[in-house]
Amino acid sequence: MYLELGGTGVLAHLFVPGSTRTEFSTPKEGNDAPFPQDPSAFADPDVVAAALLGCLTDPRYMTFASEREESIATKKAADPNGWLAGLRRRFTPST
Repeated sequence: MYLELGGTGVLAHLFVPGSTRTEFSTPKEGNDAPFPQDPSAFADPDVVAAALLGCLTDPRYMTFASEREESIATKKAADPNGWLAGLRRRFTPST
């Protein structure tokens, strides 16, 4: 979309909100635990909304709702195989 709209005056932007605290991020009886399970990993909806509004005037192609999300994305991009291996270890049951 970014490339297809080039020169038209319409801009495409990638916004990465990360995990946002909503009714879906709280544990519910009978459901699987939310992912991620660390409550501090969820951003406040007001913070995400403010970041989304801020990205409308940001000239960069990609912006993040928080520095935490940007840091995670940077680590993933630097070593995607290592990041996936870490997740695999974290979520593979021990035998």
